Amino acid sequence: MNKEELTEVVEIVYAMWNKELPSLPDAQKNVYRAWHRVLADTPKDGILEAADRLATIEKFIVTGKQIGRAHV
Repeated sequence: MNKEELTEVVEIVYAMWNKELPSLPDAQKNVYRAWHRVLADTPKDGILEAADRLATIEKFIVTGKQIGRAHV
């Protein structure tokens, strides 16, 4: 997954749970880095499908690692 796709995925997931990304640039960069570390080899469509499933059962925002585990 490239940088643009990762950015889009993270923003979509945060929006699904009605959350905002950190406002400080360094903190925001760390969020993207963490998600990239666990999801870099996962296709974008697979991540979004897993996020869709988790959005129906999880009350609180999920982590990139939870999405990675939910991806089948």
